[in-house]
Amino acid sequence: MKRWNTVGYGLDVQGHEAVFVRATRKGARLSYETCQSDDGELKRDIESGQPVAVSMTPRQCLTPRLKAPYASRRKAEKVFPTLLDIQLPFALEGCVYEILAETDEDRETCSALAVVARTRDVQGVIERVQAMGIDPTHVDHEGVAMWVQSLREVPLAAGDTTLPRVIVYLGEDRTTLTVGIGNQYLASHGMSRFDATHLRRLLRSSLGAEGTRVQWLWTGPEAGSVGTSNALAEALVTNWPGETSTHDDPSTFLARALASRCLVPDSKRCNLRLGALAHPRSERRLASAVRTAALLMLGAGIVFCAAGLVGKQWIERRVDEADARFSRDAESVLGYSPGAARGEYALRMVRQHVAQRQDDLRPLLEPFSTSLTHVIAAMVSKGVDPGVRFDVVILNGKQFEFGGALREWSVGEELTAVLESHGYRGDLSRGEAMGDGWIPFSIKGRGRG
Repeated sequence: MKRWNTVGYGLDVQGHEAVFVRATRKGARLSYETCQSDDGELKRDIESGQPVAVSMTPRQCLTPRLKAPYASRRKAEKVFPTLLDIQLPFALEGCVYEILAETDEDRETCSALAVVARTRDVQGVIERVQAMGIDPTHVDHEGVAMWVQSLREVPLAAGDTTLPRVIVYLGEDRTTLTVGIGNQYLASHGMSRFDATHLRRLLRSSLGAEGTRVQWLWTGPEAGSVGTSNALAEALVTNWPGETSTHDDPSTFLARALASRCLVPDSKRCNLRLGALAHPRSERRLASAVRTAALLMLGAGIVFCAAGLVGKQWIERRVDEADARFSRDAESVLGYSPGAARGEYALRMVRQHVAQRQDDLRPLLEPFSTSLTHVIAAMVSKGVDPGVRFDVVILNGKQFEFGGALREWSVGEELTAVLESHGYRGDLSRGEAMGDGWIPFSIKGRGRG
């Protein structure tokens, strides 16, 4: 299938009758046309690969809601199948399922709506339609499809975001109730015949106590039957009052919903014709997509290889340039070529040469360096500050130490700055404060040469 088809078909099997609807998409607009099973255009479209969707009833297909304790959708998707398996009355291995993402108000969890059916039940639906001469490409969920189509045809009114909506499908061979609040689908219930007591019990499980205001929407081939509608209205609407209306052209509503789901992107789209049940055409498209992806990967690999070769040559050229520059700089310092010496060994040669030159020049530089007398004088003048007390001064060649006490520790940092300003390195250390509040300190200074 293309990214999105422009023509799709929905099939609603109503007892022994099949209702086909052709949906055509032009931009964001959908148009519908009812057609017969022997329609020539229908046959040509199916042969050319246009999608055909059928549905499973809520009695054949479950829609449990899942919630994972993860803020990350990626992590949640890994545990959703396990959570689904726990909720099912049968083994997940014998099922096909789709997990549909939902928007979470709670940022610490992720929710999803699962659509799951036993493989044998999906196979039975497919075979039933194949016996009519149609091989469906999609097997959808009846309740979810009707919910999405109902919101499309009868959008929520302003202020209806918390109003429950119940869609009642009245068929020749079944009755289906789909329940939701605002935009959120909640559940679907189905039965083979009308049973008011059972319907009330199902609604209580979804809507809660009787008396809740509800928006009722009727559809299906029997929605226009006065007797059936009146009986339902008496059994349901009396207990859950609210506005009641009928969808346009109710006999084709479900087929319209299924056809639309083939054409319009939606977070609740699902197709249970998966795995071993997948339509042959879908498998061919998947194989084609895999081949296309493989060719793209091969092309990307060739590009990366070419880029790698170019990059390698560029790196080698830069390394050669850096190597030549290092050799020139080292030779200018050493006065001779370092030869093949590189890395740490070459740097050690340069450092040794520079140190030797400093030792050779020191006798010439010392007359121009700062006198130790000036340094001591600057420190002592700082000691006039009432916040400084010098107790000891030790001189040892180019090294010296001042010891005493300070009122504020920040003054010690100022003394260190005095040494730094005269070209000496000062190491300040502190002792524990005495009872009178003075802070013992010592500064060891030495020349930078």
